[in-house]
Amino acid sequence: MNEVKKAAICKFFYNFTEWHRPFIRELAEKYKECGRFPFIPMRDLARFYEDKRDREIAAFAGMLLKNDEKVEQRVREFRLMLGESPWEWFKSRRFALLSTGQNQNKRTGGVQGWRIAHLMDAAYDNAMNRVSFEKIVNLSDTELWKKRLIRVVFGTSDGIGIGGWSVAPKALRCPDTDGVRRFVHLWLPEFRIHGGKDQMFVFDEAVRMYGFDRDCDFFYAYLGWKELCRRNPKGCSRYATVYHKRYSEFNLTSSRYWVGDQGIVPIVKF
Repeated sequence: MNEVKKAAICKFFYNFTEWHRPFIRELAEKYKECGRFPFIPMRDLARFYEDKRDREIAAFAGMLLKNDEKVEQRVREFRLMLGESPWEWFKSRRFALLSTGQNQNKRTGGVQGWRIAHLMDAAYDNAMNRVSFEKIVNLSDTELWKKRLIRVVFGTSDGIGIGGWSVAPKALRCPDTDGVRRFVHLWLPEFRIHGGKDQMFVFDEAVRMYGFDRDCDFFYAYLGWKELCRRNPKGCSRYATVYHKRYSEFNLTSSRYWVGDQGIVPIVKF
């Protein structure tokens, strides 16, 4: 790898995006305030409870819920299923009844009983040995990005987080999903979505180039961009097109950089 070229690209990117990075950070902040994401039901379900163990079980079960126009109904049905103490429901293995007889295919919150039982059973043995739910996530065979995403949900109290765990900031890493990789590539063309021998930047390096205090905030920026594209597709498409045009006009030795095109930045409003 040509480290000199890599360093030059880092410097170029930093200078070129001086005007663009505040927009990306605004996406993250606005999404934290009122964003939409399938893991929001986890947060909403957990907030019904005060006990930490109850909140963890509720959020863990809530991973199965969809975030759609019926989300409030789905959350209510799961709350009725979990009762006053999700931890007691879990500890007594009442979830096992959902995998027997006609209960297997009976839906609660739109989720089949056997799926709920399977998820909770996978966690039961570790939990009864007093292993934290963070350890359960780490010991599971879920993909790395899912582990990172669940840490964001459980370990932060902002955005989609429920703040159930005490997690060191360095552990709150941006989930490495295909969608996030495409978002990185959109603004940093040198980043290859699917890697390869000519990959100049690894995923974590590319994320850190935006200078967020926490990696997971870049994930919020990605979610914010997705939501903004849904609400204002023409404005977002125009902005990305102009960005790429300006990016290609300059080179690594250029003494001048993009200072912005007034009026093309989409208003961040969810």
